Formats: sequence, C-alpha cells, structure tokens
Amino acid sequence: MQSLETKWREDLERERDTFLADLRRRVAEGVLTVARRAVAGLAGLDAQQCAVKVFLEKIRGLNGEVWKSLAGGKLYVRAGFELPDNTRNEIQQVLEERLHAPVRLQFERAPAFGLGVELLGNGRRIGWGFENYFEEMDEDLRKALEQSSAGAASRG
Repeated sequence: MQSLETKWREDLERERDTFLADLRRRVAEGVLTVARRAVAGLAGLDAQQCAVKVFLEKIRGLNGEVWKSLAGGKLYVRAGFELPDNTRNEIQQVLEERLHAPVRLQFERAPAFGLGVELLGNGRRIGWGFENYFEEMDEDLRKALEQSSAGAASRG
C-alpha cells in the first residue's frame, strides 16, 4: 500500500510540474501576444517617426568596415510602413554622407515587418524594429522556463 501511495505522489508531482511548465509557457506567450498587439495599436505616425530615428542612429553608428561592405551595390530600405518622402530623403542623405558617394537606393514596404526599418545590401542586413525586442523577450522567457523546469526536475 505504501509503495502505491509513493508512486501516486510521484505521478501527482510530475503532473503538477508538467502543468505548471505548460502554464508558464502559455502565460509567456500570452504576454508577448498582448505586447505585440499593443505596439501594433500604437503604431501611429509618432511611433513610426521614433522607429526611423532609432534606425538612423543605428546606421550612423556603423563602423568603417560595414560601410565598405555596403559600398558600390544597390541598397534597399525596407519598412513595415510607408516612408514619407522627407524621411526617404533623410535616409538617402545619411547613406550618401557615410558612403561618400551617390547611392542607388530602393524603398520597399513590407507590412509583415511591423514597426521596423532595415537596410539591405551586398549580403548585409542592418535593421531595427520593435519585433527585435519581442524576439529578445521571447528568448529570455524560454531560457527562464528551461531553467525553472531543470530546477524542478533536479528537486524531484
């Protein structure tokens, strides 16, 4: 009888641990989904301008080796939203200043990219977007859940 009770308790603990791990994972996924929806809902003109500003700061901070690798070829700027003409001109100007030459630049709208902007050329991809934060958060949550599961398994 004692052996059956011990097995029953072990099975119950295992089921509880599995349930809690699944619950943690679902809560983490829910938080990420809500955060993505909130950002998408806030993706008005001000948020778009902020995304472009951060993108421009990022490309201004690139080192000389990166600029050398971008020189000479056609460059693409992809955004999840329509870039106004003045923003396109500003991006063009920054690229020409950094490359010290005229730039063949094509702008593309990619709605699936969300609230982000990226520069593509010569096999390089340099970008920024809110989705980067969500990917980092997702990775951090996965690691935390794995550590939590590993800790529960070692205690069991």
